[in-house]
Amino acid sequence: MKDFYTKEQIKLAKKVNLITLLKSRGEELATSGSEYVWLKGSDKVNVRGNLWYHHNEEVGGDTLDFVIKFYHMELTYAVAFLLEFGVRYLGYPEESLEIKRTLYIPKAHDSERRVLSYLVNKCLIDTSIVYAFVNRKLIYESKKHHNVVFAGYDKDSNIRHIYMVGSTTDNQYKSSTQGSDLRYCFHWNGTSDTLYLFESPIDLLSYITLQKDSYWKDHTYVASCSVKDRALLQALRDNPSINKIILCFNNYDTGKLAMQKIERKFKSLGYKIDFDIPICNNWNEDLIFKKERGWY
Repeated sequence: MKDFYTKEQIKLAKKVNLITLLKSRGEELATSGSEYVWLKGSDKVNVRGNLWYHHNEEVGGDTLDFVIKFYHMELTYAVAFLLEFGVRYLGYPEESLEIKRTLYIPKAHDSERRVLSYLVNKCLIDTSIVYAFVNRKLIYESKKHHNVVFAGYDKDSNIRHIYMVGSTTDNQYKSSTQGSDLRYCFHWNGTSDTLYLFESPIDLLSYITLQKDSYWKDHTYVASCSVKDRALLQALRDNPSINKIILCFNNYDTGKLAMQKIERKFKSLGYKIDFDIPICNNWNEDLIFKKERGWY
């Protein structure tokens, strides 16, 4: 599947200040009134801001055209090169680097037998909870490889994110698929004012199982599939009634540091923040630990 950049990303690449770029690369520049002149052998190219003009060839353009012509870069590589420069030197947001890819959505198997076996028998997640997600088409079994597929939808019911987990002992695959939008990770939208944020879909399901809350469907649950807050931000946009966030990341340094950053950020936005951290490394380990000892 072919990678591509959006029109907005290409515009950002075109706007990179060409003088700043050339200076950073140690190129030879001379001043000529309000312009600079880039000296390329016997050729001279006039430069102003993000625009240039080659008098001998009577051609010109913007910064993107420049690196394609003079640095001999293909379009995709040239855009990536300029966006990375913009992030490093010009204050461009890191998100501007993200390559847009066509979302890979695996075909569904005609049953969820292996998915149920993995989630219920191996992960010990409550059967009724799994079925609640299956019935909303948030979980299904892939036709190829029989992976557990966790689907994330936008508010218009379009799949925007796919996270897959191998369902057999010889398949340890765990990853988002190509083209997944991290704003729309696996989630459950409720109607209450409370949102629970997790690292992974398995942790999310394990936590709901542990709570034994018959009203769990009323709340909103989000698996960020990372320790970033993009999925949280989108969920808050889509559920404006939420005013309380429970952070439930894993019990290790990276997760704890991420929760502290999220707490500072969202407290300043007026949200109530609380923490619920597993005793073991993650919520599924907690669930298995407690069930094996009869504590659940």
